[in-house]
Amino acid sequence: MAKKVAPQADGKNVVDVGLVGEVVSIRLEEIKEAIEREVVPVISPIAQSEDGVILNVNADLGAGALAGAR
Repeated sequence: MAKKVAPQADGKNVVDVGLVGEVVSIRLEEIKEAIEREVVPVISPIAQSEDGVILNVNADLGAGALAGAR
């Protein structure tokens, strides 16, 4: 799951960065299940918000969130 990034200040202007999100939770069950079946899970930097909107997530930050998940 992800939450939409709030508009960012750029000097005197406020810029909406579009459909960009930040990771707020990860569903580890599906990843663990794939690993147990000896299947390599492919992780996409796409996430869904609570209200179902598809968001682009920074892949490096998403990988870090996944690495730190329990």
